[in-house]
Amino acid sequence: MTLQHDRSSVCFTLSACVYNRRPFWPHKSWLARIVQGARRRNMKFKLYLCALLVSYSVHAELYDFNDIATGTQVNSLNPFGSAVINTRLWVTEGGGTVAESFTRGVIDNPSFLNGTPSVVIEAGPLDAPGDRSNSRWNIEIGVSFQNPISAFSVDAYSAFYSTDLIYTGVNEMGEAFTLSGGWLGGLGDRIDHFDITAPTGGYITGFYFSQFEDNGSIMLALDNLDYTLAGGAIASAPVPETIGLSTFVFSIIGMLFLHRRMKAARK
Repeated sequence: MTLQHDRSSVCFTLSACVYNRRPFWPHKSWLARIVQGARRRNMKFKLYLCALLVSYSVHAELYDFNDIATGTQVNSLNPFGSAVINTRLWVTEGGGTVAESFTRGVIDNPSFLNGTPSVVIEAGPLDAPGDRSNSRWNIEIGVSFQNPISAFSVDAYSAFYSTDLIYTGVNEMGEAFTLSGGWLGGLGDRIDHFDITAPTGGYITGFYFSQFEDNGSIMLALDNLDYTLAGGAIASAPVPETIGLSTFVFSIIGMLFLHRRMKAARK
């Protein structure tokens, strides 16, 4: 269901050095010389360095829903890391809502969605109570992030009709924004892929897409949700604190110096 991965090339290269593996160095840089020198230090220093590697890493998660039983209600699985997936079905009549459900979204694997489990919600005429002639049934899949997100990608599907993927967030001025991520769906069974990045200095708080009908059936689906937590601490949001590359490197140099002083004092 989830794959956590580290997208920091610095972490990969440094960790390879610490454990005496030979990484690919495009240049014999000063960073390479510092870390390769650390390989000759004791295990305690290596443990300190590993702790710094963890703090510098950029955390990302991917959810493909492949190991979840079909028919499972999506809301019973929340949260998916920092993501909360919500589905909604509501029926309107004469401008008012006459029926509503937040539990219709399930894990399903219809063949036209590549046969892989996905978040699916459907609706049709039978969902409208009473006289269906004046009713409209609506469905929506939405994702809200409990922590600020710097980027996300997702596969989305809309049967029969096209619709717009909308995402929300906060810009570098602290102002809320709502933007279009592009269109999905339409005639023909196809899955549309989206890669969305937050504006410079801002972050993403969620996204959604919806559909409505007053005659036939409609369906939406979501799969392969991938997102990356925004780096750095953001006020009033529980994001793990990260450190910059310069702070990271100077911390290594400081520990090397301290280790050398302690070693000299024991002689």
